[in-house]
Amino acid sequence: KSICNNVTPHLLCFDLSEHDAMRALVEELGVLFCKSKVQFTEALLFANAGGVGNVSEPIATQFDPKPLQKYFDLMLTSNVIISSWFISELRAVKKTIVFVSSLLAVQPCAGLSLYSAGKAGGHMLFRCIAEENPEIRVLVYSPGPLQTDMTNDILKNMCFKKTLEMFTHIKLLKSE
Repeated sequence: KSICNNVTPHLLCFDLSEHDAMRALVEELGVLFCKSKVQFTEALLFANAGGVGNVSEPIATQFDPKPLQKYFDLMLTSNVIISSWFISELRAVKKTIVFVSSLLAVQPCAGLSLYSAGKAGGHMLFRCIAEENPEIRVLVYSPGPLQTDMTNDILKNMCFKKTLEMFTHIKLLKSE
C-alpha cells in the first residue's frame, strides 16, 4: 500500500563498472527527469552500487590494473558521474542523497582492502558533496552487515581465515 500517492519511484539498473553503461544511465536520467512533462519538486538519489572486489587473494598479489580499474569505476567513478548529473541537472528541485557506506570505510579488515578503499572514497566523496552543496541533504549511512550476494561471495571466496571466521559468526541483517 502506498503511503504517498504523488510519489513515483523509478528503478534503473546498469552495470556501473562499465563506462558505456554510465553514459547510458545519464542519458536515461535525462529522459526521465529533464524531458518529462512532470514537474518534480523533490528527488532522492540512493547511491548503493557496490561489490567486494576480489576477496580470493590478498591485495599484495593483485597486479592486473584492468579488474582494479573496473572495480573503482563501480565504487567511485560512477558515484561522481551520477552525483554530478543529479546536482547540476536538477537545480530547481529539493535534493537528498543517501550513500550506503560501511564500517569498513574507516576500519580495516584483511581481505577486504578494495571494498574498504571504495567505501572510504565514497564516504569522503559524499561528505565533500555535502560541504560544497549545503542546500542538498546528504546522508552517509552504514546499516551494518547485511546478508547479500556480497557476503555470500566473502563466505565462499575469502582468502583470510580470520575474516572468514568473523563473517561466519557475525549476525547478518536480512535485506528485504
